[in-house]
Amino acid sequence: MSIRDLLLLIVDAAGETVEGRTIAQKLGYFAAVELGRDLGYQAHFYGPFSRDVEEALMLNVLAGDLDESVERIPDWYGGPDALRHSYTLSPEGHERVEELKRTNADEAGRIQATVQAIGQAIPSFRQQALSAAAKIHLIVTEQGRPVATDEIPQLAGHLGWRLSQDEVDRTVDVLRRLELVQ
Repeated sequence: MSIRDLLLLIVDAAGETVEGRTIAQKLGYFAAVELGRDLGYQAHFYGPFSRDVEEALMLNVLAGDLDESVERIPDWYGGPDALRHSYTLSPEGHERVEELKRTNADEAGRIQATVQAIGQAIPSFRQQALSAAAKIHLIVTEQGRPVATDEIPQLAGHLGWRLSQDEVDRTVDVLRRLELVQ
């Protein structure tokens, strides 16, 4: 299954709309973890980021499988305006998703279950919580050993990320409920 197809299944599982590129990236990250696929994720400012996923998202828009809307967010945290890109399945995207569900039922079902579990653990796929979850999962996975929760803020700092101990504790609890860490 292509990354483009994987993203269409993610958008479908998220309720047919994903509010933001960062959220699309993080849902893609967790879907890749579930499927055991390497989608080129690396540490980036907002957590794991994949240029391949970014490209596939844009190709889905260009192909007409996703409709993109852009909203200006004025005075983003006292800085310049920001843009939020939202992605919704188009009618053509719906057709493609139905075909993917028929031809890739196992992977489609696993993506659906993963995205829905994340949605239950992180209501509305809140960007900050989803980014923290992806950051912590990446940190723990890359260590290749058990990691104490009080180590995570320091390890995050090595990647340029700031995570408070309280944020780590809340997020690790979410990751445990999702069975992504022990």
